[in-house]
Amino acid sequence: MKQEDFNYLERKKNGMQVILKFPRNSEHEEEIKREAKEILSGILQEHFMKNSVTIQKLYKRGGET
Repeated sequence: MKQEDFNYLERKKNGMQVILKFPRNSEHEEEIKREAKEILSGILQEHFMKNSVTIQKLYKRGGET
C-alpha cells in the first residue's frame, strides 16, 4: 500500500508520543479499532503498574505518615 492509503493519528503528551496508522476505508475497521484499544489499554495498564510500584517504594522509604 502507498503512504496515502493510510490515515494517521498522532498524539504527544508528557514526553510520550503515540502514532496510529490505519488503512483508509478498511473492511475491517471495527476489528482494527478493537485491536488498537486493546493495545493502548495494555500500555496504559503497564504505565499505571509501573507508577504504582514507584509510589509504593517511595511510601515505604518515607515511612508511614
